[in-house]
Amino acid sequence: MKKRLVMAAVLGLALAAAGCSDGNKAATESGTPAATENGSEAQSESSSETQSAAAERPDYKALDYVTLGEYKNLNVTLASTAVTDEEIDAEISSRLTQKEKVETLTEGTVEKGDTANIDYEGIKDGEAFQGGTDKGFDLVIGSGSFIEGFEDGLIGKSVGETVDLNLTFPEGYQNAEMAGQDVVFHVTINSIKRTPELTDELAAEISESEYKTVDEYRASVEQTLKEGKASTRDSEKTNDLMTQVYNNSKINDYPAELVAFTKQQYVDYYEQYAQQSEMSLSDFIEQNLQTTEEEFNTQMEEMAKQSLRQEMLLKAIAETEGLTLTDEEYQERAAAYAEQMGLEGVEGLEQQYGEKLVETNLLLDKALEVVTSSAVVTDPDAPEGESGTEGASETESGTEE
Repeated sequence: MKKRLVMAAVLGLALAAAGCSDGNKAATESGTPAATENGSEAQSESSSETQSAAAERPDYKALDYVTLGEYKNLNVTLASTAVTDEEIDAEISSRLTQKEKVETLTEGTVEKGDTANIDYEGIKDGEAFQGGTDKGFDLVIGSGSFIEGFEDGLIGKSVGETVDLNLTFPEGYQNAEMAGQDVVFHVTINSIKRTPELTDELAAEISESEYKTVDEYRASVEQTLKEGKASTRDSEKTNDLMTQVYNNSKINDYPAELVAFTKQQYVDYYEQYAQQSEMSLSDFIEQNLQTTEEEFNTQMEEMAKQSLRQEMLLKAIAETEGLTLTDEEYQERAAAYAEQMGLEGVEGLEQQYGEKLVETNLLLDKALEVVTSSAVVTDPDAPEGESGTEGASETESGTEE
């Protein structure tokens, strides 16, 4: 799978430096038994800055604000792209479900991989707690959607059976009132949905005859999963390396004009939402964000600084290395981005963002290549004796294959 380097922060209003900040956490005050409750507040804005807006973006010298630490020859360990039979089975089950190739059982016992339709009620200190009750809920057994012990406690239980699950909410549960608390869930199993065993005929049907046998179809699923893991680990590698650069360096201050400019973009974004809701911004902040206008402005300024961290580090590297772009490099790299973003060539990219902004981002990409291409990479999938001694591969340095 081909990989392009990440377009740097200035093309996206809310691109925070990966691993350089904790982000903004949004806690849901619910007592449901869901296992993963760390929802990060979606601060993704449209990247459609106009050329005039881009042209107004203040420029700065990053080395006036950043003291760079080590950014070359950093060590990074890649995740394996190996795919297990269990992962292949789960993906096939998901695809069969999407194709509505599912059997509904009104008798039998729950197995891992089944979707159990359940009614449940959570009891704490003899009383039902808020958010702990639901009816007709479809729970995929083995998905890890609910707290530890909930799904496993249903395996082997029969349709129509009511089970009492004595469980404990994890200490780190986001709802502080439920964290670490002992509870009992009364669970009734209404029915079971189960995907059928994959046959050659079924494989051909769901692949629209692209694959004729189970083995061919499983091989295609394995390849798709492997490519997905490869893409994910490329992103994780970049995040890991930039986190190291951040930890090795020091941001002494932030360019005030650029912080104000970026903050105003965030404010404008929420202003648009307020207008769509036919509300003033202050009312929108109070009612929808449940905070004060003063606290909102503080948060927007902090978000602006967070979103600039990676850019400032890469810009400082570019300045230190004396990186420049030839006309040929600019055209080639800009054309690649335009194609990736579905824009009409380099002119379309420049019209959308402005030539100066595009050039800045391409230089930041070159700075990132300095970091990734010099990294000492440990690859668990590499042949024995080769891992840990190579720099970044071609596909990881942003070049085309």
